[in-house]
Amino acid sequence: MSEEKDENKTTIISEVVSVVCEVVDVSIVGRPSKYKPEYCEMMEQYFDIEPYREVTLNRFKKNGDCEEFIAKVPNALPTVEGFCKLIKIHKDTFYEWCKVHDEFSDSHKKAMVYQSEILIQNGLASNYHPVFAIFAAKNLIGWTDKKEINNNTTITHKKLEDFLVPTNKPALPDNSENKKLVDFQTHKQNKI
Repeated sequence: MSEEKDENKTTIISEVVSVVCEVVDVSIVGRPSKYKPEYCEMMEQYFDIEPYREVTLNRFKKNGDCEEFIAKVPNALPTVEGFCKLIKIHKDTFYEWCKVHDEFSDSHKKAMVYQSEILIQNGLASNYHPVFAIFAAKNLIGWTDKKEINNNTTITHKKLEDFLVPTNKPALPDNSENKKLVDFQTHKQNKI
């Protein structure tokens, strides 16, 4: 009797699990995502800022007079890390969302265009130290130093025989003086 109850429980549990699996996507495992579609618009707004702001400053001359001038002060460069801090996620999560959500990926591409424009405008206006501007351009927007390599090499194929020095010496005529000479050279080589 108890075996029948166990079988009934198992059957009921199996049926409930199969119904739940049909209703709920069981491929989703773990904590629910913090992703919200409104993050796309937030990201674009976060990155779409003016490169610099104009500020009125005072400058003192040598004679003591004060004059006002307008200085271009760069705004903080928006970064992926800064946006992640704003919405309280890790940058790995950010890049995972770019893979999974097409609209988020599109917003990220737009944001990178805004970021590169800010970097270029502030670099051209000398608002950044040149070393920083170069470093940021290489690492944030993918610029590289271009090196021209001129390779005008001509390759010709030659036979191995063309490189070998002929070792065949003309044969000496067979006479007694030449035989003495050959014997002397052989004797000399044997001593060495």
